[in-house]
Amino acid sequence: MSDVYDPELDLLGDDAQQDASAGPAHAFRTAPVFTGDAAGLLGSDVLPQRALYGRVLSQKAPGFPATPVSPKLYTNTNAPFSALVCGLQGSGKSHSTSVFLEGCLITDPRLGTLPEPLSALVFHYDTAAGGGAVQPCEAAYLSCLDATRGGQATPPEVIVLVLPANLQAMKQVYAGLPAVRVEPLRFSAEDISGERLLAMMKVDENTQMPLYMEAIMSILRSMENKFNYNDFRSQLKQQKLNPSQKAMLNLRLSLLDSCLEGGNKVNRVATHFRKGQLTIVDLSSPFMDASSACGFFDLILGLFVEADVNAAGKLVVLDEAHKYLSDTQTGTSARLTESLLSVIRQQRHLATRVVISTQEPTVVPSKFLDLCSFIIAHRFSSPKWLRLLTDHISIAGEGFDELFSKIVSLRTGQAIMFAPNGLGARGVVDGTSSRSDTGDSGISLSEDMGTVMPFGQGYLLVQSRLRVTRDGGHSILAVPDPASTTRVQRSAKAAEDTVPDEAVWGAPSSSVADWSVPEPAAPSAAPAMASGWKASGSSARQASTSWVPPTAQYRQSGSRGRGRKSQWAKSPRPAAAPQPARASAQASNTSGWSGGWGTSNTTSSWGAPASNTANGWGEPAVDDAWGVDPAASAEPEKADGWSTAADDGGRGTEPAPPANEKSKFAPLIEYLSDKKKMGLTGVTVSSIEDWFGADIISEAVSKDLVQRVATAKKPKITLAPGVQPSDFTS
Repeated sequence: MSDVYDPELDLLGDDAQQDASAGPAHAFRTAPVFTGDAAGLLGSDVLPQRALYGRVLSQKAPGFPATPVSPKLYTNTNAPFSALVCGLQGSGKSHSTSVFLEGCLITDPRLGTLPEPLSALVFHYDTAAGGGAVQPCEAAYLSCLDATRGGQATPPEVIVLVLPANLQAMKQVYAGLPAVRVEPLRFSAEDISGERLLAMMKVDENTQMPLYMEAIMSILRSMENKFNYNDFRSQLKQQKLNPSQKAMLNLRLSLLDSCLEGGNKVNRVATHFRKGQLTIVDLSSPFMDASSACGFFDLILGLFVEADVNAAGKLVVLDEAHKYLSDTQTGTSARLTESLLSVIRQQRHLATRVVISTQEPTVVPSKFLDLCSFIIAHRFSSPKWLRLLTDHISIAGEGFDELFSKIVSLRTGQAIMFAPNGLGARGVVDGTSSRSDTGDSGISLSEDMGTVMPFGQGYLLVQSRLRVTRDGGHSILAVPDPASTTRVQRSAKAAEDTVPDEAVWGAPSSSVADWSVPEPAAPSAAPAMASGWKASGSSARQASTSWVPPTAQYRQSGSRGRGRKSQWAKSPRPAAAPQPARASAQASNTSGWSGGWGTSNTTSSWGAPASNTANGWGEPAVDDAWGVDPAASAEPEKADGWSTAADDGGRGTEPAPPANEKSKFAPLIEYLSDKKKMGLTGVTVSSIEDWFGADIISEAVSKDLVQRVATAKKPKITLAPGVQPSDFTS
């Protein structure tokens, strides 16, 4: 009977087919996290895309050693997952969130492997907007590399979408991050469906609605699946509503109308979703409440899931979720919760990853805790929070008090990770292993290799890695630490109608001897500076302005007590330019300009801002040294007629005056005459050009000088070849 073919056995498979060489189990490919030991055993064929999260300090799981052979811990960015990151302020919660974003967006061998970058969307809402203490979303700092660890990595493009009415204020908030592009949040009429409209209007069908909302519901039912927002507004105008009802209705629709105004298929929000790009929706505004923010987030989440971004996957991050999510299942927060749960349940089909970052796990829907792939718990001190987590996760062989004691004593950056489906390896010892019992859920790869198994009811003590981008969440101390000061302070409004006092576009300062600088006949072009640099060195803190040439206008400043010295007028402030990925080459000075623009320049910092250090030239003071060492760069070639910056503190000395200031040539005539007395055979056009440079002193000016020397001292002039006495007539 054993030789009889049974076709029903073909689909049952056997243990050999579970071997890694024959075809690894699907659970291995889709594991949300895995250790370095598991990655080494499974190989890149099973785990082709992974992001380094940090290191495993210890393992607390049945059958696993206390510490792994390889300390590395990865997240599987190749497969969809959902995660919760929680912890008190200063515990490393936002740092962990940024580590996830780096691993999904930045290609760098130190971060793992990323053949297919994701498209990332971050929701941010700051409740402090009403008080004016608005800070940039910390995820925006991914646009800037860390000065020490940035290396050759390329930061992702970062776009921040804000309410149109709050655009200028938010540009000031993000002004210290010049690589970040701040754009107004726009929708097209096609983006609005009937269901999304109800969410935006905070309509809860489970509660009693006002009478005018019944009229709206009637219109929506009549439009069924052919909803069009413009048609909806037209029909709404035909409704006979009293003034108070119209006022309430317009109040509900005003924010949405502001985003629809000017919106089209070219600038709608969905056009900003791209592969390898970080899009931040920042709804921080004194006109926005948490309920309205949830309505906007719910609408944008639907558009993001529907968008074709030509990417291998998508990542949604709810930043500081405790500021807008609520544990009460009512209103727009409930709608956003249901939308998130729907995405998580279908994450394998939608290729979407969801990360919720919050201080308080109590605001997270309990269903999310049941469905999430792993939880990262940083330090907190509330037993209530731990009880909430333990109600939804299973931990074997660990008492509540013991686990709580570990969480309370965690250091910054450390966390407890609960990942039932995460993969580790047993029996791996210094590259070899002993044969072990695989049980029901493990797979032994071979006799001389370890066993890959899920952690199940265990947990890991982990430490997040260092970042390659800037840290925007460090603490601001009374005594600042320069080594860790990388965050942007709230930007002050730039003064547009003032002229810098000393840093006047490279013009000499009042400390130079009393002489006048006339306007050049043809002003030279200002040196081209790297985009993202401040226009002048009048402030130690550089802003997101581009350096532009001065205008051709100038004014006398004698009325201000500075003698006859002239100052160049300040050029108009340009629009914000993106921060260069690397420091641009030092600009060479041109004719009529000093060696350094701004004040207090040193010989090691040509063209650098006032507060620059030896770490790098050509960089904003609020950024770390992402440029190159000035000592390694060649000093730029100075303009003819000017001294180096070292001669007078970085301002340059007086060039030879042009011809239209003949009355100021007396000292020069005396100087040339003294040279004649010292034995020179004659003052000629050629000798003057040799002394001062033909490109600075033209031939016509040289002839004029020769004539003046002859008139003053009656010397015997040796004319240059081709020069006639008639050429010296005034």
